[in-house]
Amino acid sequence: MARRVFYSFYYKPDNWRASQVRNMGVIEGNRPATDNDWEKITTGEDKDEKIEKWIAEQMDGKSCVVVLIGSNTANRKWINREIKKAWDDEKGVLGVYVHNVKNSDGEQSTKGSNPFASIKDGESGKMLSSIVKAHVPTFSTSKKVYDYIKENLADWVEEAITIRSDNWCDSRGERQRRKHRRPDLAIKRAHDGFGGAVVPQGRCDNSPAIHRWGRGHPNDPKSRRDG
Repeated sequence: MARRVFYSFYYKPDNWRASQVRNMGVIEGNRPATDNDWEKITTGEDKDEKIEKWIAEQMDGKSCVVVLIGSNTANRKWINREIKKAWDDEKGVLGVYVHNVKNSDGEQSTKGSNPFASIKDGESGKMLSSIVKAHVPTFSTSKKVYDYIKENLADWVEEAITIRSDNWCDSRGERQRRKHRRPDLAIKRAHDGFGGAVVPQGRCDNSPAIHRWGRGHPNDPKSRRDG
């Protein structure tokens, strides 16, 4: 069964390119807004609220967000919002450069900046560009770029979901480690002075806790003597 994804792109210049990727049929994408729909969504005093609502509705039930990167995709307000929401909602996120896919006028464009280079992972503080992959087709002709995306998109989506899952585990583990470094949560030293303590790791897998024992404690392997 094909994954369900949300396509994020700069509407005016890249809508035609996005429709070509969506119509590949490799993965199931969200229904794009028509020109009339988008006009209704993006006008009026409450337009920000309407856009937020539309994004939430369209992203609901999707496992990954695919950012289709054109010349001017990076640093756009609502594309940044979609990326952040997807990442915070623990969805896979990836980018695909589509500037060499022809638009409705048969024109290609120029390669834009990486949209993940200005957005941070809230837990680690790393730029998403160091975590999330932005795939650049190495071909110059539109047909070859199209074929390359079609051949690889499903695998890229699976990889993105795995990357997000792995980083969610790492982030949760770091939260747990920070929590247990707090002085008020530290396990007090034993009254006999050996200072046995169990420090939880907080990993998502079944990693065991680390046991730290004072030198000379009966549970310290280096202190044990047989017989």
